[in-house]
Amino acid sequence: MAPRPHILVVNGRKVRQPVFIIGAPHSGTDLLAGALKNSPGFHVTIGQRSVMSVVYAFARSPSIQRGRGEAAATVLRDAFAQAWQITAHGCLGCSPACREAGGVNGAGTCVEDRDVRRYADATPDLMYCAEGLVDAFPDARLVQIIRDGRDVVAAMLADAESLAWFKPGVANVDSEFPNPFFGVETEADLAAWPGLSLAGKCAMRWRGTVRAMARLRSSMPAERLTTLRYEQVLRQPVFVIGAPHSGADLLARALKHSPGFHVTVGQQSVMSVVYAFARSPSIQRGRGEAAATVLRDAFAQAWQVTAHGCLACSQACRDAAELNGTGACIAERDIRRYGDASPDLMYCAEGLVDAFTDARIVQIVRDGRDVVAAMLADAESLAWFKPGVANVDSEFPNPFFGIETAADLAAWPGLSLAGKCAMRWRGSVRTMARLRSSMPPERLTTFRYEQMIRQPAAATRAVSSFIEADLAAI
Repeated sequence: MAPRPHILVVNGRKVRQPVFIIGAPHSGTDLLAGALKNSPGFHVTIGQRSVMSVVYAFARSPSIQRGRGEAAATVLRDAFAQAWQITAHGCLGCSPACREAGGVNGAGTCVEDRDVRRYADATPDLMYCAEGLVDAFPDARLVQIIRDGRDVVAAMLADAESLAWFKPGVANVDSEFPNPFFGVETEADLAAWPGLSLAGKCAMRWRGTVRAMARLRSSMPAERLTTLRYEQVLRQPVFVIGAPHSGADLLARALKHSPGFHVTVGQQSVMSVVYAFARSPSIQRGRGEAAATVLRDAFAQAWQVTAHGCLACSQACRDAAELNGTGACIAERDIRRYGDASPDLMYCAEGLVDAFTDARIVQIVRDGRDVVAAMLADAESLAWFKPGVANVDSEFPNPFFGIETAADLAAWPGLSLAGKCAMRWRGSVRTMARLRSSMPPERLTTFRYEQMIRQPAAATRAVSSFIEADLAAI
């Protein structure tokens, strides 16, 4: 007689078709988790203590769950029943990774109890409990993410937490064999382990996870498990940068109408990060991966295609798509590439390079006289120069205002509005020049606005060649 299915109730609701995101370390599970976190009706957890304790107990000592299917399933259900609780204390007890993905800075919760319809989890190393999850939640949906092993190994080698598992006394390859957590599956693997470099051990972990996911995929129906490649989930996004009024909107409109591209302009989640980093660059100095995570989360939210379409999009984004009513500018099933052309995005350029290592960046430079004239006619551009807004004294150097030296700072108070606009333009051009000298031509290209206007067909062909996709006519 088949066992009766267990019904788990959390926050007064039955848990139906929970979603679990699994993959090797640094494979992009955080990217999808951030997107789910910002999806209506989802309560997504990452690295909650109750789950982590079970995950690593099962991952590092798989023998304790072998032959104990129902007992292991019960332990997992209890762990998630605790992790998914929404309490009056909000997310204060959540892991930092979970709070960051939910954009929670203080007290409060990332989701309202009454809004929750589905549950999900993307805890690191959750994949080592995958079989137990299948037993614990028979209607669960599993999403596997696979990333190129070279990129995974490189990311692990730069991550102290990942490397800590290989320390003597921590790596239990001798006492636990086979050991899926370390990718040690055969006697040959075990014999080779002591002589492997750190890179080799990282590669063995990655190989073990890929093999485990392949076995899982062959044992589960397609409606319950799907596999995504990290490179396909987010492959070569295109970012358009430039000084204010330099023509980024022109290229954004062309990208918006290009087949397979989902391009955003000035979305709130992105703009809040852009201006935080632009006006206070000191908050991201020396925080490469943290800044990259913040940017990835912002774009994960901005690039969501929801049932409400583009009603919540910025006016600039809707104008670029020539969208007047309801609906979306692109169907989700048609998306193959992503892009963004938000104003002042260039001040996050270095962070973008860290966040999206295969990104394509298009710089647009326009004659400074025309830029200054356009800024002087734009109330929003001039608003940045108002007293109390221009933070040139508290933030030095200040790339946003083009203040790079003590001489620039001393000259600032006496400049006219035109002079301040010119300094902003000069600063942006210098920043783009430095970026151009530090990046290979296959990842960054520079166009002059005047050439794009005079020779739009040639510019269209050049951009198409650079992004390796057909661009709509400029």
